Amino acid sequence: MKYIRIFQAQNGLVPDGIIGKKTLRKIQEVYSIPTDASLANFVANAHHESGGFQVAVENLNYSAAGLLATFPNYFPTMLKAKEYARRDEAIANVVYASRMANGRNKAAMGLNSAGVVYCRLPAETIIACWGIF
Repeated sequence: MKYIRIFQAQNGLVPDGIIGKKTLRKIQEVYSIPTDASLANFVANAHHESGGFQVAVENLNYSAAGLLATFPNYFPTMLKAKEYARRDEAIANVVYASRMANGRNKAAMGLNSAGVVYCRLPAETIIACWGIF
């Protein structure tokens, strides 16, 4: 609940890491979430995507075998996977460029997009609204 405590401290709440009514209402206010159902969906998705609010940055330190298994559409051969293995920014630019409203391989946009794990909105939208942690 590390990032919940950070959120609470930044928004004038007791930074106890507990997602109670005050924290939920502040999340709803800060991110302009219109309904309680949308809030529940947002928090549940954020919890899942962040490993219980413990991780804010996606780990893209893939081996060549990991790239083949995880992203076969982007790394269809071992040769291509070896070219990108363990190069997080290069991997991100291949995997996230031209996806989720990200435009074509903008400089570091892929890595910036990968850095946001809380929800699967277009990365440029997330960055514009929340910034990069």
